[in-house]
Amino acid sequence: MKQEGELVKNPVENVTQIKTVRRQKKGINQDEFNVLINKFDTKFHGYRNKIIVLLLQDTGMRIGECLELTVDAIDFKNKMILLTKTKGKKERYVYFSSVMQRELKQYLKFKDRYTETNLLFPTTKGTPLSIQSFEKQLKDTSKLARIDVHPHESIAKMCKLFENVCKCITEGGMCIV
Repeated sequence: MKQEGELVKNPVENVTQIKTVRRQKKGINQDEFNVLINKFDTKFHGYRNKIIVLLLQDTGMRIGECLELTVDAIDFKNKMILLTKTKGKKERYVYFSSVMQRELKQYLKFKDRYTETNLLFPTTKGTPLSIQSFEKQLKDTSKLARIDVHPHESIAKMCKLFENVCKCITEGGMCIV
């Protein structure tokens, strides 16, 4: 408005922007992660959500990328997954462990009993699982485990904050370093 001649002086000229301080979010440790994993039930939704959490932890992919996966994107021979719907809109591969390979194969057999969709993590109706729905279910499970997990933080971020720098591979509810 100053440039158009309507104001003589810019009213926000001397205002400085406030710098926000980013606080490090508290992660969960290895024992808490194991407790969380063991709180998922063995029914369709619980088992599916457990595999999602394990896959996020194992690969470091984002939750949105994970929920968009199809079965065809998994290359079991090379232990990698092609991510096509990424934040940067560029395809990339993520790699998974041998333990995760076994978990995924078991999950696929389980999933196929409930739905025939090509989606890796569908609802029981065969539709895509939404981020919001998964986050609510994760929050509910974390309350059962009495662990403060904020669903908007990705599992990958939580796992990066483990006290151990080593990569954790979950096997039968135990975390091996």
